[in-house]
Amino acid sequence: MRLVIGTLLLVAALAALGYLVWLFVADALKRPGERPGKSAIGVVVALLFLLGIVAIPSSDDEAPTDGSRAAEQRSTSTASTAAETGPTSSTGPTGPTQTIQDAQELVEDDDYDGALVIATALGVGAEETIRRRIANRIGRRASAAVRRGSRGTARSLLASSSDYPSTKAVVNARAQLRGSEQRAAARRRELVAQRRRVKAAAAEKRRVERATARRRQEKEAVAAEENAPPSGGSFAGKTCGEIGMPFSVPPGSDPEHDADGDGEACESE
Repeated sequence: MRLVIGTLLLVAALAALGYLVWLFVADALKRPGERPGKSAIGVVVALLFLLGIVAIPSSDDEAPTDGSRAAEQRSTSTASTAAETGPTSSTGPTGPTQTIQDAQELVEDDDYDGALVIATALGVGAEETIRRRIANRIGRRASAAVRRGSRGTARSLLASSSDYPSTKAVVNARAQLRGSEQRAAARRRELVAQRRRVKAAAAEKRRVERATARRRQEKEAVAAEENAPPSGGSFAGKTCGEIGMPFSVPPGSDPEHDADGDGEACESE
């Protein structure tokens, strides 16, 4: 209703304003008289504008729509229900209610104790779900550690999984760790065997070299003996004429053939 009244007042103000403009035009055309004072009309126009502005309701005063009424009713109903049922479980006095999704996010952040606290508050079913999710998370982390070659990390993770259900991820991680440890042990055995083979080959090489050196020395000794000049002992009992050639003897060792003892026997031959 206020909107209608305000609109009518604004229309009247516009009409009065038009009349005031006409008065100014008539005054300009030198047609005085037959009209009230322009000051009074101006005051009337101003009053009509003010009344129209005041009468028109603001957006805050508008009647609520059907949607706003429904929202208000829902808010009132929710408030009354909360007052009847009392406060629900939450993270704090004014914090939001924690859900299974919050516990799952903590599992992905490796905060297993925090996740179990939330799951325990939600009930047995939620707790079992979170415990299995923790086991799967540990199994995936252990498998990744095995692939990186961090078997110690994998063993530590799998040791902590004993507090949770033995899921397929945990079983697979244990199998991967056993396979990795077996392959590592096989590599160590092969490395030890290879080192032994290298040592044996080196020892055999040294043995062959020593045997070759002995045979070479023996051959050289035989050759030296064969190529050695005849000694005085081999001409014992023979005269220089019978021998027919000079030869060397240790000085003073063969006075029969080396009379002067200088080591040269049968020098005159």
